[in-house]
Amino acid sequence: MLPWLLTIEGNRFVYEFNLLLKAKLISEEIVTIPIETVYDGSNKGSHFRPVIDSFLVMVPFLKFIFSSLSAGILDFSLLFLFEWITGNLFISVALARIISSVYNYVVNNYFVFKGNNETNKRSALKYFLLVIVILIFNYAIIYTLTNSFLVSIFIAKLVAECILFIVSYIAQKLFVFYRAGHKFSSFS
Repeated sequence: MLPWLLTIEGNRFVYEFNLLLKAKLISEEIVTIPIETVYDGSNKGSHFRPVIDSFLVMVPFLKFIFSSLSAGILDFSLLFLFEWITGNLFISVALARIISSVYNYVVNNYFVFKGNNETNKRSALKYFLLVIVILIFNYAIIYTLTNSFLVSIFIAKLVAECILFIVSYIAQKLFVFYRAGHKFSSFS
């Protein structure tokens, strides 16, 4: 398992945390073996830094939040621009989502999930299939809220994005961005 272990990113607690996340997804059996912890005189206690190490564990999710917020601002802006130009909700939602999803894919692939040339084609196909599914749900939620409940398009869009945010993160992390040739998902 050493070659696999060398692919895991992080140091100290972050490495251990990433290892545990990835280990649950491989086909090898993982067992816990109790060991005695021995500290020498200058190494008393844990070196876990609650604030710093917790922040380092959260960095991938914080990057995803940044990526999603910036793509969301782009998507919001384009939706209202295209709605003003065309007067057609579906065309406006579709055009805004296409443009913002290309931006979001690039940011997620290279900044959040750290894709490489080996995974780009596979992840791009899966990502844009996910975009289509989310686009359909996005439109359905906005349409339903604006027509059945007479909610403003701004509020409807905000509600749709909040609902689909977590779904998108989980789908991208588990199914879209991973390293080809490995039996695990790429948790950074």
